[in-house]
Amino acid sequence: MANQFSFDIVSEVDYQEVDNAINQALKEIIQRYDFKGSNSEITLNKKDHIINVASDNDFKLKSVIDILQNKMIKRGISIKAMKYGNVEPASGGSVRQEIKLQQGIEKEDAKNIVKMIKDKKLKVQATIQDEQVRVSGKDKDDLQEVMKMLKDSELEFAFQFTNYRYSLFVIRYSLFVIRYSLFVIRYSLFVIRCSLFVIRYSLFVIRCSLFVFNFLIL
Repeated sequence: MANQFSFDIVSEVDYQEVDNAINQALKEIIQRYDFKGSNSEITLNKKDHIINVASDNDFKLKSVIDILQNKMIKRGISIKAMKYGNVEPASGGSVRQEIKLQQGIEKEDAKNIVKMIKDKKLKVQATIQDEQVRVSGKDKDDLQEVMKMLKDSELEFAFQFTNYRYSLFVIRYSLFVIRYSLFVIRYSLFVIRCSLFVIRYSLFVIRCSLFVFNFLIL
């Protein structure tokens, strides 16, 4: 098999960071004067990848979502990963809204990515694998060009690059460098041992010379 570089294009969110963003948003809501006495809440359903937001009215609901978005951005989560449902009435005259967190690239979006890459006419292959796209090629510069193109394309959904794989040549070269480094270390240790031996021998010669010198003087 020819040597290949590859990477995966995925769309994922870190739920630990989502939790952190929600907790920080709730903390700010509690501390803000304009939310005093408000029944605003943000809850996360990890199983269904949904954030439920509720508040007293449309205006406060929008404010809650603005706060959440800011916290998400600060935690490194793209707001493009948040897909908003309709605002719905809730109990007591309040309102609520579901926010779907994107987990995986949708089929049509994956097809669009593959088409964009093919249109670039680089020597790479793009294949859809479940809810991600794998890009592979012999030249890592081509793969980096694909990454740059996608970053500059302003796609409407959040995506990340993961699992960058090096070619067999790079792996073999890295192993060669490691082995050579180990050889250099062993050789250096040998030289150090030889040097210590020479120092000890020199000290022995000096002691013998001093002994002979003292003997002759006496």
